[in-house]
Formats: sequence, structure tokens, C-alpha cells
Amino acid sequence: MSEKPVPDLDHISRYCKPTTLGEDGQPSRTSFMLKPSEPFLSVNWLEYFGDIGREEQLAEIRRYVQLELASTGKLAVLNVGKTLKYVHTNSGIINISVLHEPTPEDPSHSGIHGYGHEDDLVADLLAEVVQEIYPTK
Repeated sequence: MSEKPVPDLDHISRYCKPTTLGEDGQPSRTSFMLKPSEPFLSVNWLEYFGDIGREEQLAEIRRYVQLELASTGKLAVLNVGKTLKYVHTNSGIINISVLHEPTPEDPSHSGIHGYGHEDDLVADLLAEVVQEIYPTK
């Protein structure tokens, strides 16, 4: 694993299962909560695939992601720098990081580090900073 920081100007996407979406269809805090056994929140680095359009980036994510994507799920897109700043500013103390964590099956795989499964505040803040939402299929 390279575990290098994803650049602040770049974007990440998070698969949000249908059961984690609010009544309005938007990602909720549960979309960004860690399970107790997870060391970081899995996301994908969109610009890893180069200077291509958002739809093409998402097509690459859909191709490589190792999850079964429900047709009613969503892909939430967040800007890395704005996310880091928003969480730090609104939590007062928490500094998270976004690191590139490629796997053999998923070269864009990355992770949000620096919070645990009990950090509801961080999960809330991540849901608030979502910039774009796309269908999974």
C-alpha cells in the first residue's frame, strides 16, 4: 500500500447503501460511520484515473469497486481539502486525513483516517460536506 495523502484539490467518492440514505435520498451520518472492526472509512480517489470527466471517473470506480452496488444506492462525492477543513473547523479538535490505500483489485481505493466508530460527530460532518450525489448504476 502506498498510503500517501490524496491531494486537497482532488475528490473522493463513498458508496452509500440504500439503508444509509435519509428519507430525502441524501447520504446520512450512517453512510459515513465506521464499523468497530474498520480502521478507516473506505472511499475511492476520483482523480486517480486522470484528467477525465466526472462521469468517466465514476464509471471507473464502478468498474473496480469490490462491493455489490445496489441500484438504489448512491455515490457521494466530497472534495478532500474542504472535507478536512470542515471536519476540523466544526469539531474543534479532530484532524482526519485521506490516504491512498490501493488494493490489487481497486487501484483508486483510499481511506478516511483519524476517527473511530464511536465518532458520530465526524460522520455527521462528512454527510454535511457532500458536494455531489450520483446513482450507482
